[in-house]
Amino acid sequence: MGTTAEAIGRTWAGYLLGFALGGFFDGILLHQILQWHHLLLGVDAEPLQDIRVQILADGLFHLLMYGIALVGLWALW
Repeated sequence: MGTTAEAIGRTWAGYLLGFALGGFFDGILLHQILQWHHLLLGVDAEPLQDIRVQILADGLFHLLMYGIALVGLWALW
């Protein structure tokens, strides 16, 4: 497998990719397709109850998951 540093780097790459794939599953299937919940649904603040704000938060969540996936792919490279 290589040196210990390479093994640790690949392990972290796997963790990051797994975390991102879990986020994609949650965001795409539960938020968009099934529309079961939104990221900020449980927050009681009045300005966050607007559906447009909740959809924006979902989109920012997806952007974060894309970033984490890219970092994981870069670490795997």
